[in-house]
Amino acid sequence: MLKSICRSARLPLCLGGGLGLLAAALGFPLAQYMSSPEAGLGGGVPLPLLLGMASAMAALFSGWVVSGFWERSISLLASYAQRITEGDYSVRFGEFSGMPELGGLCSSLQKLLEVREKQGRDLRETLRHFHGTFENAAIGVFHLTRNGGFQRVNQRFCGITGHPREGLLRKKWKDLACPEDSLFLEGRMRALFEEGLDCFSVEKRLVHASGALVWVRLTATLMRDEQGQPEYAIAFLEDVSARRHAEEELLRSEASMRSLMDCSRDSCVALLDLRGEVLSIHPKGLALLRTDPTEVCAKGWVGLWSVSENGCVEAALEEARIGGVGRFRGQRAMSEAGMTWWEVTLTAIP
Repeated sequence: MLKSICRSARLPLCLGGGLGLLAAALGFPLAQYMSSPEAGLGGGVPLPLLLGMASAMAALFSGWVVSGFWERSISLLASYAQRITEGDYSVRFGEFSGMPELGGLCSSLQKLLEVREKQGRDLRETLRHFHGTFENAAIGVFHLTRNGGFQRVNQRFCGITGHPREGLLRKKWKDLACPEDSLFLEGRMRALFEEGLDCFSVEKRLVHASGALVWVRLTATLMRDEQGQPEYAIAFLEDVSARRHAEEELLRSEASMRSLMDCSRDSCVALLDLRGEVLSIHPKGLALLRTDPTEVCAKGWVGLWSVSENGCVEAALEEARIGGVGRFRGQRAMSEAGMTWWEVTLTAIP
């Protein structure tokens, strides 16, 4: 199209050459008269004819030169336009700065392209930061579509689930959920996309690629489009298996301790902190020591024993603090039975 315009531009320019030829044709009779004996000017080359021929040649030549220049200029503009449509905003219009017809337009285009080029750099920088944050996060991050499919996942999420990235992008969230937790999680996701819930956070189990169950903390937030409609959910996944297993182990230890206390008949079982403060004593132990929680809180573990035994009690506590087994033989005054002797063993609990 641009080349067609260029060719059509030759028409008015070549008309100048045609008018020059017309001037030569009109000047020919005049030249004949002026060169005739009647004119008294004598023979020779007719001047008007020479002038007409010269103007015709000049018009034709200038039309050819100018039309060729415009064709090259438009072809250059066409190549620049092609580069711009391909996203190359580094085009410069310096070749046209001295042309009154195109200089102003090209200057405006240059400023616009510089703005677009800066916007492109800023956008690339923003995308680079987003990609770095997304991929290098210490927790799993993923985008979830409305139908429960994975739109984007980071490497940490792949590590938590044990699945490769390509495999996860072909799966849905329910494929990873523990069967016992699947219905609950589906309900939460449905509330997120369909019932106006903006976010939620839960601790549930996922099935690892190896078949093992992984405890995770899932936090999901709904992302909306420009019209405010649900578009996708961005979710964060943290592996909390170690903490959950530690909590379960602590519950088992406490259950074992309660069982031990319940089974003891002639012994006292107490739980102390590292400073020697009494955290708890089984009711049977309180009865055997002939004491009550008020005295225990007021005196502490060391104060329950005879003052002469304080050194032994402190030494046993220190041995337990460093992971050993502390032992001492202590006396305790009983109002009815007098002084009674006790064999005491202190053991640290991991």
